[in-house]
Amino acid sequence: MDAAAEAFARRGFHGASLDEIADAAGYTRGAITFTFGAKEDLFLAVIVRHYTALLDAYAGLLETDGRDTALASIASIWRQWEAGDVDTLCLVLELRLFALRNPDLRDKVADFEQRTEEAVARFIADQAAAVGADLPIGADDLAAILYGATYGLQQHVALCPKDHGQLFEQFLQLVTLFPAREADHRTATKSGPRPRRQRTTT
Repeated sequence: MDAAAEAFARRGFHGASLDEIADAAGYTRGAITFTFGAKEDLFLAVIVRHYTALLDAYAGLLETDGRDTALASIASIWRQWEAGDVDTLCLVLELRLFALRNPDLRDKVADFEQRTEEAVARFIADQAAAVGADLPIGADDLAAILYGATYGLQQHVALCPKDHGQLFEQFLQLVTLFPAREADHRTATKSGPRPRRQRTTT
């Protein structure tokens, strides 16, 4: 996996060969294809490993801080693991473009995307339950928003010469603020208008 990650990052999906990866890892090409299948399957496995480590990093933070977890701390992990990992971003973008141009691979990548999004949703739901927090919106919807928006922010931060890592923290503030306000509004609407306070004179 380490050899594959390095080869794909250095030479790209098309440029890296299974023979090159096998030589660097000290295995035969047959052993790699027996374990992972085609090259795109190995490519996906490399990315899956990255996202597994990423979710573990978030879980470790939330397990330590619980309800007191600051958005700045979450943004710090994002800055380190995602905004700062241009190699993995390039691999993901390259795989997506390859899948969009190759219908045979598109379903396989779409399945990976869906499973990753579901994993993020389970992670959100589990962590919310662990700290006794009520999610302002459904875990599936929140996961889809975070998963999709994160890619856009990663690309922007990677291309922009300035450090815009604080954008993710601001994005989290928006995600957690506006749905909560909407929930408060619905609650207030259901309960009816508040009684007017009587003016008092002194």
